[in-house]
Amino acid sequence: MKLILHKIYDGYLFFQFKMWIKYQGRVDFDNLYTQIFLISYYNIIWCTILYIYVSKPTIENRVAFGIFGASIFFIIIKILERYLKKNNFVEELYEYYKTFSDSERRIKEKNGLYYNVLPICLLPLLNITLCYILSQVYK
Repeated sequence: MKLILHKIYDGYLFFQFKMWIKYQGRVDFDNLYTQIFLISYYNIIWCTILYIYVSKPTIENRVAFGIFGASIFFIIIKILERYLKKNNFVEELYEYYKTFSDSERRIKEKNGLYYNVLPICLLPLLNITLCYILSQVYK
């Protein structure tokens, strides 16, 4: 489980460590846990929107599924956030980050920038594009 979480969040957190140190002088771990929660929830909601659009149910079923799905995903991601806090995931990763040389940090932070930008910007654009293409195909 922890290996999967490292694959998902390491790049993003390395970039965030750099930004926190650069602008604040310290790292706020609670805020980073909140950011992990929000980005995970944001991405899952966009995937849910795409699924609802593709499944073509009635409007009442779409609303019901959307509310139910958003609630279930909220609970699941909140449990994930608590699991990460309980195991000091971000704190351990920060200690690991401090052991890197400057060149390793730059490489990992650059990759982290891609992890920071891609999920936030490209997932909604991809979903909107797929929804548009599907609406043109099913006309």
